[in-house]
Amino acid sequence: MFEPLFICLSTQLVTFMPTMFVLHAFVKVCKGNGDYGQPS
Repeated sequence: MFEPLFICLSTQLVTFMPTMFVLHAFVKVCKGNGDYGQPS
């Protein structure tokens, strides 16, 4: 009865987690480049 819902949730989780990971890494790289780009 709950199998379609579970599959839907797990599919969204699998597609959502890598997106968040990529966004987090992208923000981290941007902040790192910003820190390195500024004169000390």
